[in-house]
Amino acid sequence: MNREPKHPEPVSRRGRRADAPPTEAEYAEAAALREALRAFQRRSEIATRASGLTPRTYQLLLMVKTARAGDGTVGLSELEERLQLGKSTVTELVLRTEERGFVRRDLDRTRSRGIAVRLTPAGERRLEKGVRVLGDERIHLFEVLSKIREPRQPSKPGAAGTSAAPAKATFESKEKNDG
Repeated sequence: MNREPKHPEPVSRRGRRADAPPTEAEYAEAAALREALRAFQRRSEIATRASGLTPRTYQLLLMVKTARAGDGTVGLSELEERLQLGKSTVTELVLRTEERGFVRRDLDRTRSRGIAVRLTPAGERRLEKGVRVLGDERIHLFEVLSKIREPRQPSKPGAAGTSAAPAKATFESKEKNDG
């Protein structure tokens, strides 16, 4: 008898069926998260423009400064990934930013035909100003995010409408029991 193996229903992180409709609490959490992110984005746009940068230029400078290699240079493919932009958009952004004197492009000696992007001293100064100006905004966003409830696990199987302790508290109690 050839039977296809039964696969369990997909389950979400909240411990219930992934295709179950969201609860009112989930809608509220989603709205609070989007509101906090949009408010941060808008205030960031205003602050970066006051620092003489476009929001994308600020993000580019930040990603170059914090390149994964840790050597002060970043490749275009990493910028595409971290900025979530297409290749042509990143290339154009790098070219415009280079014209403004904030970054420099060099041949990447570790990859054939690769380009390495690094900050110039002017780019370092402009980025420093932007990060300083946005310090309070980042703190505010972290405060708002900490007030938004983390995903809850149902207290009993099938009790999707009820919520247990916050995930963080659950993790901390498991940690205490393990150690």
